Amino acid sequence: VKEQLNGALARASSGHRVRYASDDSQAAGELLRLGDETRRLKARRDVISLATPWISGSETAVSNLEQILITARDLAIQGASGTMQQENRDAIAAQVLGLRKQLEGLTETRVSGRYIFSGTLTTTPPFDANGLYQGNSESIETLLDEQTEAINLPGDEVFGEEGVGGPRELLRSLEAALRAGDT
Repeated sequence: VKEQLNGALARASSGHRVRYASDDSQAAGELLRLGDETRRLKARRDVISLATPWISGSETAVSNLEQILITARDLAIQGASGTMQQENRDAIAAQVLGLRKQLEGLTETRVSGRYIFSGTLTTTPPFDANGLYQGNSESIETLLDEQTEAINLPGDEVFGEEGVGGPRELLRSLEAALRAGDT
């Protein structure tokens, strides 16, 4: 009876029904399983916390790029009018130049000081002054729920590269065509 009383007092003072596996092997097994599950969920939370800013930064930049391209399309349609004066085309070209500068800003999007569009070369600006891609085509990957997930996009895939095509080249060509009076 004294042992039972001591056991009851120990459980009451510790706040735990099971202090040793021998107290209740089934409950001890469940506690071990729950401990493993807790560690797994904490690791998952940490991965998600790391990935979220990268994915959000990419989504925001791509959304802004979409808006730039929509505006560029509208300006191209406006500038294609055969009745438009060259000074008006030059004004539209200046607007396209502004869009190009916005796009350049997007290419240099960073998370915690690291470039998100440089592939795995996150300390290297994605593009040089000539518009050539300086990153690599690899993605930063993380393991989530036993599956590898990329958390960034290489900049040459998103923005293109000077002389190769893509949004960067498109805006440059549009500006040049407007300045040349090409309709």
